[in-house]
Amino acid sequence: MMDRQLSLECLGGLCLALVYRAFIFSCANGSTVRPSSRTHFIQIREQVSPQDLYVYVGDEVRWQNLRPDPVRVGLLSHPRLDLVSCEKGFTRFGTMQDTAIIQPREYVSICFSQPGTIQYNVWLNLTTLVEA
Repeated sequence: MMDRQLSLECLGGLCLALVYRAFIFSCANGSTVRPSSRTHFIQIREQVSPQDLYVYVGDEVRWQNLRPDPVRVGLLSHPRLDLVSCEKGFTRFGTMQDTAIIQPREYVSICFSQPGTIQYNVWLNLTTLVEA
């Protein structure tokens, strides 16, 4: 009987420790909101929409070039690139950039670690940009 009572006390202590640990990690994270992990697909053709997009923590925005020529996408409204949680195509020489060139049938993406409205621009004719 004594062994059973001791094991129940240890089990209760373990449960209390796990609850305490979960509480501490949720407070250290600064957020009790669960990340949304939603992917927003933006297909680049002759028209691109939406131009403004609201993202939540964990959302990924993926720009896909469905045109026959390369295009450039540039972020206009996300000033804290150091808070991006993942990216594909926005890093050059190990440094995060706010623009990316997308080859035909390829995509670039960014995952956001802060909520907010994302505004971007897409340049469809890169030869004009190079000549200017």
